[in-house]
Amino acid sequence: MDRIGKIGIEILYYMRSKKLYRRTEIEKQLERRHQVEKIPVERLKVWVSFALTRLTKQDLIKRIDRGIYQISNNGLEKLKDNKAILQEKINKYSIQADKNAKLAIEIFYNANKLFIKDNIRNIELGVSEVTLQGDFSQAFKEILKEMKICNYYSDINYNKNKYFTKCIINEKMKYFDIFCDLIIHSRGENLEQDNLLAIEMKKKENRKDRLKDRKRLEIMTSDSYVGEILFDELPPYICRYSLGIFYDLDVKKRQIQLDFYQHGELIKTQTIHYNSNGEIIE
Repeated sequence: MDRIGKIGIEILYYMRSKKLYRRTEIEKQLERRHQVEKIPVERLKVWVSFALTRLTKQDLIKRIDRGIYQISNNGLEKLKDNKAILQEKINKYSIQADKNAKLAIEIFYNANKLFIKDNIRNIELGVSEVTLQGDFSQAFKEILKEMKICNYYSDINYNKNKYFTKCIINEKMKYFDIFCDLIIHSRGENLEQDNLLAIEMKKKENRKDRLKDRKRLEIMTSDSYVGEILFDELPPYICRYSLGIFYDLDVKKRQIQLDFYQHGELIKTQTIHYNSNGEIIE
């Protein structure tokens, strides 16, 4: 599908009620949707103009007056068809994500065991969270190599989504750059499942931004962003991680509380204990 076609789908989705819409309102909405791409406003307005013309010729919207449009009955039917097609696509993704979540959990437990064992001295010395994140990332790299998983990478504070800045978007269509502590992903190489695992790591005594970290994991593991389903295999705003983990390290008690997120929801909580030798206590 060409760029004008995708813009047209977005416009149709925005105009999904039978009220009247001004062209300026439509342009503003599209500007918000495409902030991350940093498209020049004038170019975006040209695309919107072409898309509105195409939708009008297809009788999916009606031009009521100069610069004023309304969705047609045909447009409403087209939205229903699109929703069914796209929901089927999301259902297919969800099945694949659930399978990959099992792989992500296996990778995580193996990496966590290695991380605690190899870095127990750093942990008990109280080194910074950033240092521990780097140590954890190294453990993931070793486990990925050991498990012969060659199409995924371990990165900390990774800030790119293909050619764009890595960011999420909220219900008000405002976007925010994100830097998740640690992620396992394909760096855009695997279109079916680019994003595998996202981890937010905190020491127990660090109470800062905990709710934000958890909200970030909810959004990152959602099947789509802001409840929308788009055609793109790699969405411009981050979502579709198979698994998210809030990793809460209590050095004094030698324990880790793990909160697991899938499909935008907290699904399980677990506490892991380890001893002074860095061995996981089963």
